[in-house]
Amino acid sequence: MGAGRRRTPGGAAGGGRGRCGRGPGSAHRVPAPVPGLAHGDVQALPEPPPRGRGRPEPLMEFGRAFTVAEANALLPRVESVLARLDAPRARLETHMGKIQILDVLWGARIRDPANPDRAEFLEERAGLRGALRNIEAVVEEELLPLGVRFPPGGLEHGLVDFPSTLDGRWVLLSWRRGEEEVNCWHELGDGFAGRRRLDPETAGRMGTDPLPPPP
Repeated sequence: MGAGRRRTPGGAAGGGRGRCGRGPGSAHRVPAPVPGLAHGDVQALPEPPPRGRGRPEPLMEFGRAFTVAEANALLPRVESVLARLDAPRARLETHMGKIQILDVLWGARIRDPANPDRAEFLEERAGLRGALRNIEAVVEEELLPLGVRFPPGGLEHGLVDFPSTLDGRWVLLSWRRGEEEVNCWHELGDGFAGRRRLDPETAGRMGTDPLPPPP
């Protein structure tokens, strides 16, 4: 092992666990998603189902492992797509907020055809579903084909992962909207809380191995 290489607590070589840089105005931690409603058939903003299958997509189906330079080169395009999602996400949150109010006021009684707010509820629910379809179409047609993926809460909080490799295993380069470049990574199961800062030596090895088997 080279003198400059460090080991993680699990024994694999890699970057240290120093705090990763966060973008301007970003919170210290990712806030919890909006809770789902018991009666309004509204859930927290879901992660888009990859290519319509409704389940996580095996990393091998992305067909590539990003180097840090490749991930950074793709950031302007990723940011452009995320910016296009701002308006439909704002509409979705507006509809969700109104439905939550109706749910608090009426609970299950909002389903009663005689309820005076029933028409408003149906209108808001239709608007929410339309905004969600818009979001899913943009994500599936313009973002996922780039080879990136959303971690849990990624669409809500501007988190994007780039599949990569390190020492013969799959890992994820992690970027949060507002960060100027990709400067963090984490193991597959660690998530945002497990992000580690990329040191130059580790960054140079990211994405250079032959593709490992699917995790």
